[in-house]
Amino acid sequence: MEKGEDPLTALRRELYEELELTLGEAEFFARFDFHLSGLGFPQHYRNFYTVSITRAEQAKLILHEGAEMKVFPGQTLLTELRVSPYDDFAIMLHYSQKRLAITP
Repeated sequence: MEKGEDPLTALRRELYEELELTLGEAEFFARFDFHLSGLGFPQHYRNFYTVSITRAEQAKLILHEGAEMKVFPGQTLLTELRVSPYDDFAIMLHYSQKRLAITP
């Protein structure tokens, strides 16, 4: 986030800058707070949002950062790909909401 930005504004800006996606709706999903002062790091947090786009919108995305862009089913993300641990945890919670009896 840039100075003075709220998380949703930052999400909108980043999605447009990196993919040329003009964000319509974004539903807040979770926030994880990290208190790592014992390791000498400042406190920080990470917000997660659910963003739904159509296949037509997906086909129009233009990648400006990274080597490539792919879409994966949740099960593939959780079992076959290397994902950062906190992102993996958020994906698992989102993918398993019904099984875990989590209601949004």
